[in-house]
Amino acid sequence: SASPSHREGTIEEEVQRTLGLRRRAPNNDQKSGKELASTTLSQRSSCCAILQKRMIETLKVPVRVKHFLRDSGVGRFIVDSLTIVQGAMLFMSQTSKIGLISLFLWAQPHWNLGIKYGDHSRHILDVYPNPENIGKPLPVIAFVHGGAWGSGTPYMYRVLGVRLANEGFHCVMIGYRTYPTTDIQGQLDDVEAALNHLKSNLGRGNLEAIPRESPIFLAGHSSGAHVISHVLLERHSKLGFIKGLIGLSGVYHIGDHYEFESARGVHEISPMKPVNRGLENFDKHSPVELVKQVPENSLHPPILLLHGKDDSVVPYTSSERFYNAIGNRFEAKLRVLEDIGHAEIVTDMFDLSRPIPYMEAIKEFCGLDRKTRERIRTKQEDEKIFRKVSQGIEPIFTTQARQHVLTRQLKKLSKAVPAKLNLKRSKVR
Repeated sequence: SASPSHREGTIEEEVQRTLGLRRRAPNNDQKSGKELASTTLSQRSSCCAILQKRMIETLKVPVRVKHFLRDSGVGRFIVDSLTIVQGAMLFMSQTSKIGLISLFLWAQPHWNLGIKYGDHSRHILDVYPNPENIGKPLPVIAFVHGGAWGSGTPYMYRVLGVRLANEGFHCVMIGYRTYPTTDIQGQLDDVEAALNHLKSNLGRGNLEAIPRESPIFLAGHSSGAHVISHVLLERHSKLGFIKGLIGLSGVYHIGDHYEFESARGVHEISPMKPVNRGLENFDKHSPVELVKQVPENSLHPPILLLHGKDDSVVPYTSSERFYNAIGNRFEAKLRVLEDIGHAEIVTDMFDLSRPIPYMEAIKEFCGLDRKTRERIRTKQEDEKIFRKVSQGIEPIFTTQARQHVLTRQLKKLSKAVPAKLNLKRSKVR
């Protein structure tokens, strides 16, 4: 429910809190500019979302207009379009991120995009296999995007698919119908159909890059976390091949979140009430209530709940309540992440070079063995060091343990290294 601790202040205060800036003093313009320049891509993206949200809250839009935007599909088109435009502008605003735009414009040869699993145009799977282990068994993360049940497409999460693949997973982005095309039952049907298609076709056809023996884990963000937890609790007997669920900043009790949205003034434009079939059906579609039907010590797959403590869109108490409701029924883990907001828990992963503190928890949960995790982490660190070496901004060897690895990489890519560099005489620092 909406508690005072979760209500925002003014727009200025909320934006400053998101950017990590102190209130600007009259003679401190230069310092604040430096602070602003150092903000991350995800922080800037969150600020755009805040401004959009507060604009809706502030403007006195008639309820009929809000319902028209929500129920006609016009609101979905506007939100999806603004998200794509904002993403492009934010990537272009940071020179180091311009290269990521190419991922949205050109598909890589080992990707397989737009695999149909149904008749609707949104019934698609985008597949991002681990580039170094194509055809080899690795955990599969089947990801269901968020978007308040009414917006979002797999295309918007392409960089996330690349990031998860680079981290040692095979990643599959699930497309599904959003409101007003369908309601929660249609979304549950779509996700179930997508998962069954994925399981039935692993190792052949468009999914030949992922072996049949690869374990499948289900993940989702925000409303996507609600959909996946709902479908797994309600239809576990049909989805017994799912090995685990990862919920990122999810909504797990519809009634509680409706009260929270009402306090923010967005409950009439949010698709949450109609997509969950009205107030009288909120408990029926709340994982917190559904889990009470599961007996203790059941064989239900384990759940990992991750939620940012600074989330002002879906309070972290949502995950806490779901975790407490699970109790001893089956294995569950909860991590509340400091200094992480609602969008950042996903958009931080869009920066392919940024360390993600909770990534190790995801890998461990999905069963990536320690040796594989160490190999992937070492490779990422070596590539990062090599890029700095080739640009002349880093000593050649930073540790003795990396010498043979970097030497091998430098020999393979010798054209990128100045000709005068003599590896034999280089000293290890």
